[in-house]
Amino acid sequence: MAKRKDTKNQGKAAADIQRDASRAVRRAARTAQQSGAAKRFRRPRLGFASIIAIICVLGVALVAFAANNRESAARPRQNEDHWHSPYAVWDCVNGGTADDPIFEQSFQSSRDEEGIHSHQDGVIHIHPFFDRTSGRNAQVKAFLNEMGAEISEDAIVMPGGRELGIEEERTIVDEEGNPVLDDDGNEQTETVPVECDGEPVIIQVARWHRSSQLERDPVIYTEDLDDVRFFADQEAFVFARAPEGADIPPPPDDRVELGRGLSPQSPIDPDAPNSPDATTTTIAVPTTTTGPGATTTASPGSTTTTSPGATTIPDATTTTSTETTTTIADATTTTSPETTTTASPETTTTTPETATPESTTSVAPDN
Repeated sequence: MAKRKDTKNQGKAAADIQRDASRAVRRAARTAQQSGAAKRFRRPRLGFASIIAIICVLGVALVAFAANNRESAARPRQNEDHWHSPYAVWDCVNGGTADDPIFEQSFQSSRDEEGIHSHQDGVIHIHPFFDRTSGRNAQVKAFLNEMGAEISEDAIVMPGGRELGIEEERTIVDEEGNPVLDDDGNEQTETVPVECDGEPVIIQVARWHRSSQLERDPVIYTEDLDDVRFFADQEAFVFARAPEGADIPPPPDDRVELGRGLSPQSPIDPDAPNSPDATTTTIAVPTTTTGPGATTTASPGSTTTTSPGATTIPDATTTTSTETTTTIADATTTTSPETTTTASPETTTTTPETATPESTTSVAPDN
């Protein structure tokens, strides 16, 4: 009996083991199936390094875009701006003093292939035709190239090849002033610094921000001279061979005046004397004939005209709602700030025959 019971228990245990094994196999298969599906549909995750790389690329692209926009906005603009700047070449060695300078002749080239040139008038005409000479590329070298000249830290090369250099070859002489000869009978030479007033010279470019402010100190460039930029209309330039720190004279007056005349639309510094930006609008009210005791009032915003030479009767004035007193010719009136006036021949002129000296009027006080 006990043997049969053991056999039964053993069979039950084997069945349990088989059942557990079957479950384990099914569980493993299900897990493998789920893992395969996840691998098929799982999207790759961006690593930290990849994110940083993308940010860097976007940043570089943004900087390049902004730089391109700044470049396109830089002036002078291609085929839009037209500037004029007087210039001169001054040699301290042979050109007098800064107070009484003798300038080199203005460049005589008529070449104009890039849009930065001259008309043999001592004025740089700046109206670039191409990107290579507009904006930040509008530089001194573009102008000098058209003129057949060059500038560097060693020399100003004038049209035709004459050099205003900082060094020169000199013949060596003895104590008696006779040339020293070599074994072949040739005169011996040496390279020596060029001097002006006992000081060695350098090549420099002086730039005045406004040709109307030549009494101010210019900006002096002593390096990368052919890269000096044109920044605005009505600048002034002098290319000079002179000692470092020497006073550089501005371009001659006739070139300055010519340059201003070529750019009448160019704004003048408000601080400059007789600046158009510091004008006062003159407003007038037409002369009105009044009878004894009559009072005439001009309302704000009214538009009136007056003619130079208009006459008013003594003691006969016009009452207006005003804050400003302005005058045209002989007509003295007061007007409101909103009043606008143009001089016109149609103005009615008051004569002694049309108004009586006894006319009574009042005038609002000036503020």
